[in-house]
Amino acid sequence: MFEKYVKRVTLRNGSKVTLRPLKKEDLNMLVDFFLNIGFETEKYFHPFPFTREQAEKIIRELDYEKFFPVVAVEEKERRIVGMVFLSPFKRGEVSSLGIGLRHDYRGLGLGSRLMEFIIEVAKDYGVREIRLSVYADNCRAIALYCKFGFEVYKVRKKAVYLKWDGKYHTVYLMSLELGI
Repeated sequence: MFEKYVKRVTLRNGSKVTLRPLKKEDLNMLVDFFLNIGFETEKYFHPFPFTREQAEKIIRELDYEKFFPVVAVEEKERRIVGMVFLSPFKRGEVSSLGIGLRHDYRGLGLGSRLMEFIIEVAKDYGVREIRLSVYADNCRAIALYCKFGFEVYKVRKKAVYLKWDGKYHTVYLMSLELGI
């Protein structure tokens, strides 16, 4: 049903990447992605664990209506270098978005390609609105979301305590209405 959602793109470094829904047979690539994602992504994905167990759970419970993950598979190395997801993924509903890139694939245009792709897919499928939360100090992510038309609809000051720095962080809640 979701096989039509596949797109090949070329990144700034010349890498060829295929954007497509995650499949059950991607377990080993997903584990590798989680274990090599890098500190910056890990710190901003609180409390989402990037572990082998979490990768196995995602694959085991793969249900595209509850959680629709799209992966960026680098063709030469055959590895996942980025992931974006919507949850839930249902017509007429509001979906939450999350995105993460391998540390060595930042700054190559991959985040923009993933955002563009997931928004196209959401519109095509009939998702009404996409929402996300982002830490106020994650300037790179905020710039990406604003580029695609997301707007802040609520600010939660000092809402989340993060162990990695021992501080409370402000969170922006952002949304993009898809006009469906």
